[in-house]
Amino acid sequence: MQEILQKKDDYDIVLSYKLPNCTLDGNYAPVQENLKSKFCSTPDGLPIPNFIVPKTTENEKLLDSMNCKCAMALRIMSSVEKPSCLQNGNYNSTQCRRGTCFNVDEDGNQVLN
Repeated sequence: MQEILQKKDDYDIVLSYKLPNCTLDGNYAPVQENLKSKFCSTPDGLPIPNFIVPKTTENEKLLDSMNCKCAMALRIMSSVEKPSCLQNGNYNSTQCRRGTCFNVDEDGNQVLN
């Protein structure tokens, strides 16, 4: 949680307060953000390494479409054939397994060309 504080007469005044994004069951949502970036998060609120997107104009498309579905799947998978994820934690639209490549939707399900 982020706070911006202003000192006045030896006490703090909270000027703004950013609450985390949560799911209906009270866990942290997969996509969290702070002032500088958006990142993929575990249900406990821990950042998932390697899935952080800085808030810049160059990254607008990645930030707007960020859903972290691939990062969440990758985190719990133990198999050797793990999915290919983008920087924002979404599935790469082209996945390859054992020399065969195919297109997938935003949930990682194979789609017909």
